[in-house]
Amino acid sequence: MKFKFPLFTHRLLFTLLICILTGSSIKAQDTVVSFFRDLKMEYKVSEKRGRIKVLQINDGNTKTTQIYNVKLQCLVYQEQHSNGIPTGKWVNNTENCEKINAWDFSKLVYETISLGDSLFSNLEPESKYENYEKAFFGKDSTGIFHYIARNLRYPNQARNLGVSGEVYVQFIIKASGKAQMASIIQGAHPFLDLECWNLIENMPNWTPAKKDGIPVDSYSVVSMNFDLR
Repeated sequence: MKFKFPLFTHRLLFTLLICILTGSSIKAQDTVVSFFRDLKMEYKVSEKRGRIKVLQINDGNTKTTQIYNVKLQCLVYQEQHSNGIPTGKWVNNTENCEKINAWDFSKLVYETISLGDSLFSNLEPESKYENYEKAFFGKDSTGIFHYIARNLRYPNQARNLGVSGEVYVQFIIKASGKAQMASIIQGAHPFLDLECWNLIENMPNWTPAKKDGIPVDSYSVVSMNFDLR
């Protein structure tokens, strides 16, 4: 009588074989759960006495920390790092889960986009046509720089980490005047990059570029500098 392995056994053996051939490994997600009496988190307590629940999740190179209010069953705080770099969605709320701050690093796009690439294939170069009027913000071409100077903020997290640098962003100015972020050409640190991204994304409308008097899409590249001195 021949013994037949169950189907799931065949699948497991196949997965193990693939891991051996590719040099990869199977590693379960590691989650550590702790309970505390308050957000000071000075001493661990039993689950029964805990008012604050902390999850520390290690999934390969990605580490996530989540803090919950046990009674309200809501998220108080969340942060995530991949290879030590902030990533994903961060949340910072009060103990009663009222929103204070949130950071969405997942929307950041890092890419040096050539103006000849498909993203800009339908956009109008600023010097190609004689009857072309450049887009501008505010009253004139210097308006964008005044806006950045007035509204750019140095994130406390970046300041506390001692990080600085210059960030170059590239964005589309739609025919409607709306500024639409495209990518970060040169980043400095995720907290600084996100500050620049949000600044452009949330700015008021521009006066759009015009070709033969008709509003058209255009593009712009600006730099923003963060200096601790």
